[in-house]
Amino acid sequence: SRWAEQMGGSQIYLHERETLTVEQLLEATMIHSANDAATALAEHVAGSTDAFVDLMNDRAEQLGLKEPHFYSVHGLPPTEGQKDDVMSAYDLAILGRELMKFPQAAKWAATIQEPFRDGQFTLVNPNHLLRQFPGADGIKTGFHNKAGFCVTGSAKRGDLHLIVVVMGSSLKRVCFRSA
Repeated sequence: SRWAEQMGGSQIYLHERETLTVEQLLEATMIHSANDAATALAEHVAGSTDAFVDLMNDRAEQLGLKEPHFYSVHGLPPTEGQKDDVMSAYDLAILGRELMKFPQAAKWAATIQEPFRDGQFTLVNPNHLLRQFPGADGIKTGFHNKAGFCVTGSAKRGDLHLIVVVMGSSLKRVCFRSA
């Protein structure tokens, strides 16, 4: 849609009425944190981003998350008149653990980079833990003007699998170093 095309932040530069597969959009969302892809997926699945936000809030409740309330499908800082998405570190850890149960999502979360659109574009994972920490295998990063730089990271060593959540870092490198 035009709305997805106009989405800011990380993106794959979708064009209105462009057609990609659901798998391509999921890949772009998981690896590259592409907000335009997340928006297009939400519109496809639920008919609108508002309807998808309702699904997100319902699923958060089903998972027993304590504090989340979603107002957007992308997590970007809100525009004038919109509300901030709310999520605790605990909730991010639980959500991250749930996400990693899905093999394809876990594969994308661990992918450092991947050619996209027949090699015309490269999806680059912003999770520096994948490059810097032995055993790191995911999960997602983010930035918000109120929450700072954030990462929900995952790593495996032998039979030990840990998830870490760091929120509120003023610098990206500090966020990853803390994790």
